[in-house]
Amino acid sequence: RIDGLYEHLESVTETIRTRFLSERPEDAAARTFTFRANPNDVDAFKEELWQFLRAKMNELEEKARDEDAARTFSFYSGLSGKEETK
Repeated sequence: RIDGLYEHLESVTETIRTRFLSERPEDAAARTFTFRANPNDVDAFKEELWQFLRAKMNELEEKARDEDAARTFSFYSGLSGKEETK
C-alpha cells in the first residue's frame, strides 16, 4: 500500500507541476467530478469504469509497442464518499 501511495502522489505531483509550472500545461489534465448516487450503484460504476480503463490502456500499450515516439503516462483515479454538510 505504501508503494501504491508513493506512486499515486508522484503522479499527482507531476500533473500539478506540468499543468501549473511547465511551459506545456496542455500536456497534463485533471478533473474532479462530484455527484450524488446510491452507494450500490457507485460500486458497480467503479468496477465498470476500472475495467474499461484497464482494457483501453492495454489497447494503447499494444498499439505503441514498437513506436519510438511512445512515452510513459500515468493515469490516476480515486473515488470516495464525502461527508455530508448541511
